Amino acid sequence: MRKLTQGISSQLLANELSLEHFGKIKSINNINSLFKADSDSLTFNTTLLKRNNKGFVITSIPDKKNSGLISKNPRLDFINSINWLSDNNFIYSLEKGFIHPSAIIHPTAIIDKYTTIGRNSVIGPNCILTNGVIIESNVKVGANTVIGDDGFGYEKDSNGKAVHFPHLGQVIVKNNVTVGNMCTIARGVIENTVINDNVKIDDHTYIAHNVEVGCNTLLMSGAKINGSVKVGKDCWIGTGAMIKEHVEVGDEVLIGMGSVIINNIKPGYTVAGNPSKIIKKRE
Repeated sequence: MRKLTQGISSQLLANELSLEHFGKIKSINNINSLFKADSDSLTFNTTLLKRNNKGFVITSIPDKKNSGLISKNPRLDFINSINWLSDNNFIYSLEKGFIHPSAIIHPTAIIDKYTTIGRNSVIGPNCILTNGVIIESNVKVGANTVIGDDGFGYEKDSNGKAVHFPHLGQVIVKNNVTVGNMCTIARGVIENTVINDNVKIDDHTYIAHNVEVGCNTLLMSGAKINGSVKVGKDCWIGTGAMIKEHVEVGDEVLIGMGSVIINNIKPGYTVAGNPSKIIKKRE
């Protein structure tokens, strides 16, 4: 969730975007994902709205029990909303970060003022940490690694031009994590990208926006984890494996080297291949 500096009338937003308003006029106080939205949230949806939705929704399929804006392309108009709010200084900027005195940062590393680095963490040569990255205690980041840049998110407008999806989230790297050399970890679009305790990430690994990696999981070199993937705890992801966006990987899963994962994996399974197949089920 990203808070706004003040409440914005939903009717004002409708006027600015030239979109039809339906339902009650609301005061919008934050930007959030659909399933975490509260009654003050601006969000978007590309399918039939669920009855339990609480936010102010940009959607192509209005529902009388909800409030929102009618759009031919909800994702694009959500992007336009964020850009308008940002251009008019309605989105809170990040708070200044803090670097613990015991942290060791190589002089060639680039650390923005919003980044926080915890006790006994080590940041290697030529690293870039930006957009409010939070590094907790005893974290080691190898050389030439980039953490916190925007992910590769775009939506095409009516002219076919790719419009960048603004990223408002952060990257949180928790305690005792190791990130190898030449890795990339993108910040979340709205929610955060989270690397949980004791995760070990080998060189040349890519982790996209909104990903969560569970405790004690190991990612081998060249693994690619696409957007909004949830990886459970105690997993082993082999060299060069690739996981499709929005896939959920259960706890204690083993993924073979070079595998391409396109479907959810239940806890305890071993999978391998392209596309991946089940090699072993939990006993």
